[in-house]
Amino acid sequence: MIGFVVLTSRLLRIVQARGYLQPELVVTKANLGETLLPTIVIPAARVRQGGLTLFATALKVKDLISKDFYSVETLDPNSDDTGYQRLLNVARAKKLADYILKGQDSQDAFLPTSIFLATDKPVDFNEQSNTLTIDTNTVGPFSVVDGQHRLEGLKMAAQKDARVLEFETPVNVAVNLSKIAQMCHFLIVNTTQKSVDKSVEQRIIARLSDALELEDMPSLPKWILKTVERGEVEKAVRLVDYLHEAEGSPWKGKILNGAYSPTST
Repeated sequence: MIGFVVLTSRLLRIVQARGYLQPELVVTKANLGETLLPTIVIPAARVRQGGLTLFATALKVKDLISKDFYSVETLDPNSDDTGYQRLLNVARAKKLADYILKGQDSQDAFLPTSIFLATDKPVDFNEQSNTLTIDTNTVGPFSVVDGQHRLEGLKMAAQKDARVLEFETPVNVAVNLSKIAQMCHFLIVNTTQKSVDKSVEQRIIARLSDALELEDMPSLPKWILKTVERGEVEKAVRLVDYLHEAEGSPWKGKILNGAYSPTST
């Protein structure tokens, strides 16, 4: 991700110098997060890593938090969907919001780390002009692979100070990335570069074990792949779910981890 930070920081300077190419979008506190984003055209750099295609760009907060631009698929142990994100830590997001707000008068707020968005659809890229065309009606909402707390913090800050709507932040957009691949990349980012709650990690590994014979897997670090292939975590998660949910279980509603809150003591 270091390379992305350098790349997107340079791209951010280009964007600031040239200005946006998209039509003007008026966002106020009253319609924050409710305004539909028109098709936008923004400068971008294409990055190819094996079979993965990314576009490094920068977006204003008013675009990022517009209606249906992104979604956060939270991991739900009671669902068979492909959610993989940890639960939002409001205090963590508020801490970032406070920092962004304090930097508005002094103009020294600094957020260089890229938000990682993904879609399982293609996005139009013009090689001649190095521009990316985003139409959320056809490709949105983007899934948040990494950066949900940054997005929530920026949204909180914008609700208190409209100047934040013009704040630009680096964004990496992965295209043609299946939901199972998005889950894998979340696991890679959050186990090899930053920590994630162990219970969230275990549930993702369990879901990958379930999908191992059914879906194409992207390359995984060897230690993760071995754990997925053994299937031990998947069996353990099933057992924990049974003990937590089964009638007559002495642990029914009492198991506490990142997926559950106890319903009795």
